[in-house]
Amino acid sequence: ALAGMIICIIAAPYVQNLLEAAGLLLALGYGQGPGQAMNYGNLYEMDYGFVGGRSFGLTIASLGFLVILMYVSMGHTMWHAPLPLFLTQYPIAVAVLQAVLAAIIMVINGAFFVRGVKGLLRGAPNMDTLVSLGSAASFGYSVYVLCTMTASANPKALLHDLYFESAAMILVLITVGKWLEARSKGKTTDAIRALMDLAPKTATLLKDGLPVEVPAQQVRPGDLVLVRPGEAIPVDGEVV
Repeated sequence: ALAGMIICIIAAPYVQNLLEAAGLLLALGYGQGPGQAMNYGNLYEMDYGFVGGRSFGLTIASLGFLVILMYVSMGHTMWHAPLPLFLTQYPIAVAVLQAVLAAIIMVINGAFFVRGVKGLLRGAPNMDTLVSLGSAASFGYSVYVLCTMTASANPKALLHDLYFESAAMILVLITVGKWLEARSKGKTTDAIRALMDLAPKTATLLKDGLPVEVPAQQVRPGDLVLVRPGEAIPVDGEVV
C-alpha cells in the first residue's frame, strides 16, 4: 500500500501534465471534424502571477524571512555570526526567534498545508501532502526540543537539534521553484496567445454562388468555404 501511494504521488504531476496537454490540443482544434471551426477561445486562461495561491510579493517576503532565519540558526551556531547581545546570552531566545520566523513562513505558504490536507482526506495524497508533512514534522520536533531546552541545564547545547530552518526552507524553495515554472509556462502561454491571434475570426461562405462573410464559429458541415490566395484557413475541411 505504501509503495502504491508513493507511485501515485510521483506519477500525479506527470498525469496532470498529460491532461493539460490534451486539453490544450483540443482547445487548439485538433481532433475536430470537417467543417468545424477551431475553437481557440476555449483555451483556459491562467494567472501565472500567483504561485500556490500566494502573490509574487509574498514569495519574496518568504525569501526574506528565510534569509534571516538561516542567519540566526546556521549562521550563529555553525559560523558564529554575530547576534544581538540579548540573544547570545539567552539560547532559548534564539530558539524562540527561529520558531517565530519559521511560523511566519509557514503561514505565508499555508496553501501547501491546505492542499495537502485536502488531498489526504480525499484519499489522494499529492506532492503538497509530502511537503506539508515534512515541514510540519520538522517544526513539531523543533518545538519539542524548544520545550526541552526550558528544563535543560545547558540549553545552548540543544540549539543544534532545532530544525526550524528545514521546516521553512522546504516551503520556500518549492514555492520559488513553482514560480520559476509558472514564469516559464507564462512565456509559452504568451506565444500561444500570439498564435491564436493569427487565426481568422471570420469565414467566407459560398451561398447561391455569392460570397457571404460569417463568423468562423457559424460554419457548419456541408458549407462551402471560399479561401482566397494568401488567406488563412478558418476551419477544417476538404478541398473541392
